[in-house]
This record gives sequence, structure tokens and C-alpha cells, in this order.
Amino acid sequence: METRRSSSTSEALRRRSAIVAALLLAFTFLIAGAESAAAAVTVSRAELSGSNLRIEGTALAGRDITVDGVVMGRSDSGGKFRVERSNYTPPSDCTVDVNDGSATPRTATLSGCTVTSQPPASSLAIDDRPLPSGNVGTDYNNFVTGSGGEGSIRWSIAAGALPAGLSLSDFAPSSGLISGRPTTIQTSTFTVRATDQAGNSATRQFTITINAARPLVITSSSTLPAGTVGAAYAVGVFADGGTTPYSWTRTAGTLPPGLALQASPGRIQGTPTTAGTFTFTLRVTDSAGQSATGTFSITINPPEQPPQLPASPTLASPAEGASVTTPFTISWNAVADPQGITAYNWQVSASSGFTSTAAVGTTAGDMTQATVSSNLANGTYFWRVQAVNPDGAGAYSAARSVTVTGTTNSPALSGVSVSPANVTGGNSSTGAVTITLPAPTGGTTVTLTNSEPTVANVPPSVTVPAGQTTAAFTVTTQPVTSNFTVVITATLGAESRFAFLSVAPAASPPAADTVSIQRADYTASKGTLGVEARSTNSSATH
Repeated sequence: METRRSSSTSEALRRRSAIVAALLLAFTFLIAGAESAAAAVTVSRAELSGSNLRIEGTALAGRDITVDGVVMGRSDSGGKFRVERSNYTPPSDCTVDVNDGSATPRTATLSGCTVTSQPPASSLAIDDRPLPSGNVGTDYNNFVTGSGGEGSIRWSIAAGALPAGLSLSDFAPSSGLISGRPTTIQTSTFTVRATDQAGNSATRQFTITINAARPLVITSSSTLPAGTVGAAYAVGVFADGGTTPYSWTRTAGTLPPGLALQASPGRIQGTPTTAGTFTFTLRVTDSAGQSATGTFSITINPPEQPPQLPASPTLASPAEGASVTTPFTISWNAVADPQGITAYNWQVSASSGFTSTAAVGTTAGDMTQATVSSNLANGTYFWRVQAVNPDGAGAYSAARSVTVTGTTNSPALSGVSVSPANVTGGNSSTGAVTITLPAPTGGTTVTLTNSEPTVANVPPSVTVPAGQTTAAFTVTTQPVTSNFTVVITATLGAESRFAFLSVAPAASPPAADTVSIQRADYTASKGTLGVEARSTNSSATH
């Protein structure tokens, strides 16, 4: 009798250990699955100037950048990003979590931010969320959770006992896992104790009711997902109730050729070889001997046809080698296609191999012309067009060349910069604005503003002389007692560009040296004077 009880207890412990190990492994994959590497984000600069937030760094290319879970910017094609926010209220600890959604956030400390006092940690407590009931033979997995306290929480049973087949284990830092496979119909009342790393503890009473095993039923739809000849196929079949684990067998009908049934867990998989609709019957049996049957069907479709891409358009105008001024119109002949043309893509490049593009665009499928309005410098360019149908884009047409001899476009603002970008208050920096085209007669005036008028002074505007593409201006600064980031904004029409100037306080002068005379004597017979002294400067010479 004692030997049988010991064997049963060992088997229960083995099952519970296997369940907890599986859950812990799944939890580990959930944490690491999104991106198994360390955080992809690096932060090279994080600062708060007044209420202005600025964060710079690198991340994965083309990702939304979040700060404490709020999207505040996006990384460029090289992965670089810069986040700027005004009227920003920092966290009390002056730290923020920066992420690109790929992995663990990168925590950065904001320079220029003052840490405010934190409220004391709340006392350790166990949440009063009731535990759901379970069923004999059905795996049970539910959590008890705590709050407050110091560090991670350890869990134990202080009084009473869990239902037969269940156990309590530590899981996450603030959660305990009650898991296992119930073996007996019963209602158990027990007390759980939570203990933090400082030795503080809290208790709470819970009740779990274990009901009889539920009837075994098949829950999968009778029509399983369709497949395609030559394409890998895998779909699970599922049941509920009874006593797990389940085992599946085919009792009638035929699976699609190329597919096979996996008994446990139930799964139909393989690579179909024949098109058609196939009907079959499956039986599921639980570990207590209950069984249920269901009839299923799978439709296997013929192999997918390769895409039928459209032909290349033929170009109409401008003619080969024509001289044009921007903006200019390009046109081509419509492409006949049984599926219908949905769009045309066009490109203009300074290279006949189109290794880079100077202008690109897309028109609707019923349009056969487009306007090239980009500010192209004078010179020879090449252009081509491709058609797009529902299956995809066809090959580009043969390219034609045109010679751009001028433009009727107005210059646009391309940038603003300051050098040096870091100065000590009271010093000046030289700024420059650039435009995309030489300024017309009379010049082009660019408006200037700055975010810290009490710290820096910039002229209200700067004029790019006629025929030029750049103009300089001077930024003067005032002495300061703390660090400032001055945002200089240049505006031309609807376009604005930004430059950043860091202004720092002057370094404190070195402390004055002091010398104390320890001894002085004069020897008349030798005509010598001896002096011993002590200096506050350790590098003083004698």
C-alpha cells in the first residue's frame, strides 16, 4: 500500500514539473521571441532644455520610435532618428524608455532634468482576484499576483491545501502559478503567502472548485482550410473536455494525397499532390477512454498560375535628345492588357543605368502622361516608364534622353546649419542657409527664428544674393549659467529646416595658489638665504 502511494505521488510530481517546465519555456520564448537580440536602439543624446525634449540615436531602419510607449518619431533609411517635443513633462526619475518595437527598450537618462522625490513604495499585498474553477482531467493554469513590496515575490501555501493534482510555483517577479491536472472532484479552500526580498509577507485566502470531467467533444470546424497542390499544408484539429492528452485516428474516408494525420497533438500536414475535395472521418480518444468522432473535408486547389505581367510601354514625347525646361511633360502610349492596367510608374535619372533617380512618380492606369516638376540642374537626363496590372509591374520601357536647359521653378529651401554647433555663452557661431536653385534677380529672402531669444540672437532673415545658392548669418549668444539647446528655424514659403546650437556656461577659473612660509634663514658668512615654503598647487616648482 505504501509503495503504491509513493509511486502515485512521484508520478504527480513528475507531471507537475513537466507542466511548469513547459510553461516556463513558453514564457521565455514569449519574452525573447519578438527580437532575441539585445535592444536594437542606441541613444547618443538625451536631454531636456527647459520643457523641450530632444533624443537622438540609431535603431532599425524605418521604425516608429516610441518614448515611454508614445510614438514620437521614425528612424530614417539608415536607422538614425531624432525626437523633439516641446512642453514636455519628464518622469520624476528623469529616465525614459526608447524603443523601435523590435526588442527590450533602451533606458536613457535626460541631461538637464532634475529628479523629483518618489512616493514611498506601497506595502506588499496579494490581489483579490478570485480563481476560476477547473475540471478533472483538464490542465489548469492560473495566476495569483501581488503588488508593492521590495523585489521579486516568493509564493507558498500557508494553510489548507490545493486541489489534488495542482501545485503552486514562482513564475514572474510578481506572480505565482497554480498549475497541474486535477484528479478529484472537490472544493478546496487554502491560504497563499507572498514573501518579498526584504522579508515582508502577506496572505490571502482562495477557493478553487474542481468539477467533474467535461464531455469530450470535437471543436474544429468540419470544413478545414483549403490547400494548394505543391504548397506545404498544416492544420491542427482540436477537442475539448474529457481527460487530456488526446489521440486522433482516421476511421473512414481519405485524406488528400500527400497529407498525413499526426495522432498527438492532432495535426494534418504534408504537401498536397492532387487537386479536389476530400472527405474523411476522425476519432479523438482521451486518456480515460472517452471518444468522439467528426466528419471533415479539405479542398485542395490546383497549382497557382505564374503572374502575367504587362508589356513595356512605348514612349511618345519628348523625342530622343530633346531640350526641355522644368517643369516638362512626358507621355507614352497606352498598354493593352487583358487584366487591365492599374498604374504606370515613371523614373528620371542622370544615369543611363538608373543607378539613382532624380525624379519618380506614378499615374493612374488610364493616364498616359506625367509632369516632371522636380528642380533638376541643367544637364542630360534619361526617362522611362513601366506598366502595372493586378499581377504586378512589368519591365521598364527603353529609356530616352532629354537635355534640361533651365527651369521656371522658384528656389526651395534645402537646409540651414551652424558652425560651430557648440559654443560657450558670450561667443558667436556662423549660420548658413542653402536653396535648391540659384536665387533670381533681387535675391531670395529666408526667414529666421530661434527657440531661445534670451540666450541667442539671430537676424530676422537672411537674403541669398541673385545667382547664389547660399548665404551666411551670425548667431550671437549671451553668457549662461546652465546648458541650453537653441533651435534655429529657417523658413522659405511652406518649407522649414532646423539647426541646433548648444550653448554652455563658461568653465570656472582655476583656484588661486597660496604659499605659506615654513622657515627662512640667512647665513651672513656664506651669503646664502634658505627658505622652506608650502604651496596649495601640487605642481608648483622651486
